[in-house]
Amino acid sequence: MAGKKFAGIVDTAMDDVYRDNLEYAARIFQEKGLIGLIEPISDAVIPNYFMNSFSKAFQLVKEINSDSLKLQLDIFHLQLLEGNLTHRIKELLPYTAHIQIAQAPLRDSPDSEGEVNYRYILKLLEDIGYDGYIGLEYKPTKASSDSIGWIRDWGYSL
Repeated sequence: MAGKKFAGIVDTAMDDVYRDNLEYAARIFQEKGLIGLIEPISDAVIPNYFMNSFSKAFQLVKEINSDSLKLQLDIFHLQLLEGNLTHRIKELLPYTAHIQIAQAPLRDSPDSEGEVNYRYILKLLEDIGYDGYIGLEYKPTKASSDSIGWIRDWGYSL
């Protein structure tokens, strides 16, 4: 987690500290055989969150260039921050180690009405070769067992 921005601190200083910390962490992750993730988070969810840009996170992952430091591609946050999902998913996927989904703008289940067509997004991920896990980070509006029924209905399994 990147933490929040504080008034009076110049962003370039925070950028430098954050980058130094990521480089240090990437070395430790490498030694331990782990992968660390950077997750950009929208201001709508955490106001003043420092890492609120997929472009900045993408640039850091490319520059640090470690197999132990990747993006967490939360499509809910990507939609809130940037949109242009098809292009951005294709661009970011090679630098991604985990994907999360929720409907925007209210973080509902992916099968609910909202800004994102998740049938399309999930097919896109299959078509471009993503074979990793997809996390579900949403607020269910139905009983627990009903809140994941869409997975089976759409032809997927847990």
